[in-house]
Amino acid sequence: GNAGVFVVKADSVNVTATNYDETSEIMQLNMRRAYSLSYMTIEMLQEGAEIEDNIANFY
Repeated sequence: GNAGVFVVKADSVNVTATNYDETSEIMQLNMRRAYSLSYMTIEMLQEGAEIEDNIANFY
C-alpha cells in the first residue's frame, strides 16, 4: 500500500559538555540576518532593474 509505519530506537544519546550560551546565539542570528538583509536588498534591486548584458559586444 501507500501507508507505512517506521519504528525508530535510539542506541545511545550524546550530551555535549558545553552549556547553551544565549548571548552567543543571539549574536550569530543577528549576523546571519544582517548578511541576509544586504543580500536580499541587492537581489531586489537587480530584479527591479532593467539590466542588459552587452558583454558579447565588448570583445
